[in-house]
Amino acid sequence: MCVEKDNLWYKALKWKYGVIDGKIKMDGRMLSAWLRDIGRVESVGVGDNFNWFEEHSSREMGEGEETSFWSDSWVGGPLKRRFERLYLLSTNKEASIAEKRRGTGGTREWDVRWRRELFEWELELLQVLVDEIDTVTFRIGNR
Repeated sequence: MCVEKDNLWYKALKWKYGVIDGKIKMDGRMLSAWLRDIGRVESVGVGDNFNWFEEHSSREMGEGEETSFWSDSWVGGPLKRRFERLYLLSTNKEASIAEKRRGTGGTREWDVRWRRELFEWELELLQVLVDEIDTVTFRIGNR
């Protein structure tokens, strides 16, 4: 809610409280107790990159049918943020993980399509993405 820039909640909080360094301003007397609590959960820990909530929560994806490949946080945060260039070049930005994943058993391929042929440096970025998402294990159910 506090980081998804396209989210309606983020836009409302940005309008009401303001933004500092891309984050909702979490100080001041007018801040609601609810938002103050969210700020505490987000800032618990040590270091700038520590996110208590993300580190201590998980989501069961099953086969990935209801998890967005690009927008949901299923492998270290939303891929559309971490691989923005590839996201901008992809043709199906709303696809689920299940729609992008092909293969069974030990073989797996990712069906990611592009608006144009990728440049060499984009292919290297794609390899980083594939190496990372290939580490995820999916529960394959009965169909």
